[in-house]
Amino acid sequence: MRILLADSDVPQVEVVQSFLWDRDFEAEIVRQPLECLLAIEEYLPDIVVIHERFFDGLESGASEWVKFIQEARGPIVIVAASDHLARRLFRTETSCTPVLRSDYPLGDLLKAIDIVRNSNIPNSSTA
Repeated sequence: MRILLADSDVPQVEVVQSFLWDRDFEAEIVRQPLECLLAIEEYLPDIVVIHERFFDGLESGASEWVKFIQEARGPIVIVAASDHLARRLFRTETSCTPVLRSDYPLGDLLKAIDIVRNSNIPNSSTA
C-alpha cells in the first residue's frame, strides 16, 4: 500500500515514514501543497495522510485542497489536534475521515490506515 505523508515538519514525519517502511508500507513525504499535487499524479498513493500544519498560511483554502485530494485520490487521514480543529480547517465530516492527534500516535495511525483500507471509499487506483 502506498501512503503519501503531507507534512511540513521534516524530522517528525521522517520518523513516521520509517515506522511505515518497517511495516512494509511504501511511504513518501511531501512538504508543500504544490508538491503534494505532483506526488498524487506521479506516486499514485492509496492514502494521503495530511497534518494540519501542512496548510499553515493557507487555512482558508485548506478545505479546497482536501476536497481536491479526495477527488483525485480518494481516502485521506487527517492529523490534527482535535476533531473540532479538523472540521474547522478542512470542513470535512470526520465520521468518514479518520482524525489523529497531532503527535502522530503510531498505533492509531495503523488503525486509521486499516479503517480507510477496509472502507468502501474508492480511490482512483481501485475505481
